[in-house]
Amino acid sequence: MNRTFPLLALKVLVGFFAGTPLAFAADPVVIRETTPGGFSYLRAAMPDAKVQSVQFLWRDGTSSSDPTLAWVGSFAPSLFADGPKGETRASFSEKLKDIQSGYNWGVSDIGPGFSFTARGTRLGEAVDAYIPLLANPELDPARLEILRKNQPTGRAQAREQAENLAGLAGMRYALGNSLAYKIYASEPELFEKVDVTRLAEWRGRVLGRSNLIVATAGPVGPEALGPQLDRLLATLNATAEPVAALKPEVF
Repeated sequence: MNRTFPLLALKVLVGFFAGTPLAFAADPVVIRETTPGGFSYLRAAMPDAKVQSVQFLWRDGTSSSDPTLAWVGSFAPSLFADGPKGETRASFSEKLKDIQSGYNWGVSDIGPGFSFTARGTRLGEAVDAYIPLLANPELDPARLEILRKNQPTGRAQAREQAENLAGLAGMRYALGNSLAYKIYASEPELFEKVDVTRLAEWRGRVLGRSNLIVATAGPVGPEALGPQLDRLLATLNATAEPVAALKPEVF
């Protein structure tokens, strides 16, 4: 699972509620823009850059508050990264290589995220490639089962490292035997109800437009960028039903 996003895009997202324009020390000014379809997003203008970065971040606390779906944060990014339905991961990777683009699914403390980079001159081709990925990702039950079976091995290996054991001890002291601790510790009971159907239901419920933050950085101006974002946004439900993140009491 990847819990990281490019630094500039994270700064853009942090400033989402601060008004427009936004500035971060030596970073480019961040401007709130609106697509032709009416969606508000953040754009960091970098006219001399070669690469355009687009970041989607959905606000959702499912993986930190629902014991029956706590595994989503661990497994969803890996499954979504397999590519769109009907296309092998290898062929999809080759397509992206040809157009000089790359992407990432991840989970942050705010919720799930999707990001991609592309040459500014090939943004439209990248959007063509990512539309089917957002609209209909390959959610392979066999792959999910492999991830589930590998979870105990990864958990055991992590516990062989002193720093991980110290962290577990500290979190157990702070959180007790709560759901928050079980998620942090990847307790086996949380991964017993792994199911592609439930993952697909979560995706349809959470990955919408109403809980989505979009931040961009690069050389593409709003006249060209806005319509391409609208094409991506059209793959998502207009409204979402996210859940609030768990806020455990600590010692």
